[in-house]
Amino acid sequence: MFPCSDPLFQRCLTEVVRDHPELFSPNASAPKAAPSWSGLPVIFDEVFTGLYRLGRPSSASFLGVHPDVAVNAKLLTGGLIPLCTTVASQEIFETFSSSEKSDALLHGHSYTAHAVGCTVAVDSLRTMADMDTNGSWNQFKEDWNIKPVKSESLGSSDVWSVWSQKLLQDLSCAESVESVFGIGTVLSISLRDAEGGGK
Repeated sequence: MFPCSDPLFQRCLTEVVRDHPELFSPNASAPKAAPSWSGLPVIFDEVFTGLYRLGRPSSASFLGVHPDVAVNAKLLTGGLIPLCTTVASQEIFETFSSSEKSDALLHGHSYTAHAVGCTVAVDSLRTMADMDTNGSWNQFKEDWNIKPVKSESLGSSDVWSVWSQKLLQDLSCAESVESVFGIGTVLSISLRDAEGGGK
């Protein structure tokens, strides 16, 4: 998920992919109740948006959906060592569970299973989870008039930023600024083109 993409479009796209497997295979039928996915697996690249970057553990919570595959990186180690994880639903995982090489997912990440990176990642994940429950971000949420709630409130409207409302308002009023966007730890500022050119 990318912050610049329309969440409603992403939610609708996910629903179409899951509810209409016949679009992707002429032999596919309507999804059964058992599998968590049909048609195509829904993949969320959370490298930029995950692990509280947008103020929540996962960007998927903004859409109220669960991806079939999700990728995380960067915040796992805070840049100490390159490390990435790919997590998948049980059904996706079992697709590659075979003694045949042709069925294997022949894919790996930089520094896969690096002992220091994995140890740092475990500590980072614990710290982020603790910060989510111990009130570390309450001052930011209060600035955005968000009542502290647990992150399990999937799909709720608790959107906040570590960047204060006043800062964003002041920046947006600057003559050289076209637009300002802040969510979680992300701050995006678009500047006006002094020459009046296109974007």
